[in-house]
Amino acid sequence: MWIRGQECDPYRSGPYPSQEEILAHIPENLRNERFINFISKYLMNVAGRCYEEDYFPARVFKAGARWLERNQDAEKFFLVLDSFDPHEPWDPPISYRKMYDPDEDTIDFLASLYGRADQLSGRVLKRLRANYAGEVTLVDHWLGYFLEEMKNLGLMDNTLIAVISDHGHCLGEHNLVSKQGHPMTREICDLLLMIRHPEGEGAEMVCESLVYNYDLPATILARLGIEPEKPMEGRDIWSLALGKGKEIYDHISCGWGPFVMVRDRHYWYNAYLWGEVPLLYDLEKDPKLEKNIAQEHPDICEKMKNLAIADAGGEIPEFLKKLKGKPGCTPLLAS
Repeated sequence: MWIRGQECDPYRSGPYPSQEEILAHIPENLRNERFINFISKYLMNVAGRCYEEDYFPARVFKAGARWLERNQDAEKFFLVLDSFDPHEPWDPPISYRKMYDPDEDTIDFLASLYGRADQLSGRVLKRLRANYAGEVTLVDHWLGYFLEEMKNLGLMDNTLIAVISDHGHCLGEHNLVSKQGHPMTREICDLLLMIRHPEGEGAEMVCESLVYNYDLPATILARLGIEPEKPMEGRDIWSLALGKGKEIYDHISCGWGPFVMVRDRHYWYNAYLWGEVPLLYDLEKDPKLEKNIAQEHPDICEKMKNLAIADAGGEIPEFLKKLKGKPGCTPLLAS
């Protein structure tokens, strides 16, 4: 089931919101074509909402709960729920936003800048962060609704449950309101992965190992005793989750447009694929990634760059070579 209307989905063509409705969500210094188009399209898509159940997280997780009810007698099932929220625009019901910012004395900004945070006043940034927190709380509530339905149907004792995120977002950290390829920060790349085993294996354990999001399918198949028909890149990480296995990866790498991030236990590296505009941080001394030491350690930068290229198959793909000199995915420092 595909629930339409998120962000700038061309879902509705009207009626067009009033200027007053649009400008209520845009600070004066940002009232340009980009934000006006973004907000107006979104407001068209969500026009007519009256109740919390009309918001996207509620619709997604209620649809999942209904699917469980229809299929509760199935011997086996595999269900994936993909919730776009808490992606921007961060637009929770007012009651959720008021948990974090009860006042009504500012513009109700709910979009991402994909730029410098100092374009916003401190007051507007506080409201934006409250909207984000409210959106996360809304998602948490309706995920809880879905899990409660699983409990009511007697599925918690025989079903493996996994929750994973795809990326984070800077909300003032590093003077950014964005997700970006450069700097590719911890706020962007440190992802959520939770797995609940129906028999309680590893309950309440926290694993700090380096893993990839594509390790999740391999881990699920292994728990089900299923051999994949074809080789998979992902690895079974369950022994790590239980605190019993050896580390699988001594580093991880992530590509975004023409940018790459590589980290191991000691360093965090971020640059163009070909090594330009390098950022290097010592994770032991600088866990918040505030002091770039790339100039002092060009040898480490070269090593990390080569690790990324090796992870990509040993050379930079031709299509990425063509991106050299092009903006890529919201590169802020690199620009």
